[in-house]
Amino acid sequence: MYKIKVHMSDGSKAIAEIKKPELIYGATALMLEGDYAENCYAINPVTNEKIRIIKGDKNKFIIPLHDKEDYELSLKYDLLRKLAVIPYFTGEGESTIREDKDTVRRHSLIAIIEDRENEKFLCEDIQNGKYRSFVQGGIENGESIEQAAKREILEETGYKNVKIEYISNIPVINHFFAAYKGENGTNRFSKLEIVYGVLNNLDKTEVSEDEKSKHTVKWVSKKDVKDFININHNLYALENILSKTNVFEGEGIIVSQDENNEKNSKEVRKAIIDNYM
Repeated sequence: MYKIKVHMSDGSKAIAEIKKPELIYGATALMLEGDYAENCYAINPVTNEKIRIIKGDKNKFIIPLHDKEDYELSLKYDLLRKLAVIPYFTGEGESTIREDKDTVRRHSLIAIIEDRENEKFLCEDIQNGKYRSFVQGGIENGESIEQAAKREILEETGYKNVKIEYISNIPVINHFFAAYKGENGTNRFSKLEIVYGVLNNLDKTEVSEDEKSKHTVKWVSKKDVKDFININHNLYALENILSKTNVFEGEGIIVSQDENNEKNSKEVRKAIIDNYM
């Protein structure tokens, strides 16, 4: 546990605990064990943002999306929830990021769709098993995440009656070279929302020949799906859904509005320790 000095709007100061210094970017409240003035707020020592003060049994920063207890406190006190660190995956083998290629940024999604009655998940087999994933696709301008998920599922699989039940608080970054496009490929920096839905029925429309040529649609049993999927960020997304977690406690890249944005979380941890502790 680390400690950081924090200033209050009334001119007072406190020393507060934080589990990982880089998570300060996700702090949305300060718990204080002592009394504090009415309407007083704390000032985030790194971002200078105003954050709420709540009374508790210790001095600590409340970081809802990176601590399970803090998440529960955010529900109790109606606190904001902000990402400080996002899971980050990079391509391997032929998908390793190439320095000679430009990088294209995309906002995309992973749609994990379950047929509960038969305990199966909707999957795709791409290039005869080379890539095995859930339905994935881009989010177009003006679309909500739910709208994009339903459109991609319809376009790629034909299934038209899907109910989206959950969109994770924690998206994931996949940074890779699009090797499947050959030498015309670019590096991709994709922020993927994790979506879970259920199939209402088996009604479907015909899938275009172009889509059929890209992948084969498969229903994979719940007991076999972890072995079927061979893409790491898809496996992370599945674990996120199955565990019903609302927080991320691992390493990744920073989400911030300053020079530390998208830097490695371990690197930023060291910088904050050096500059603020």
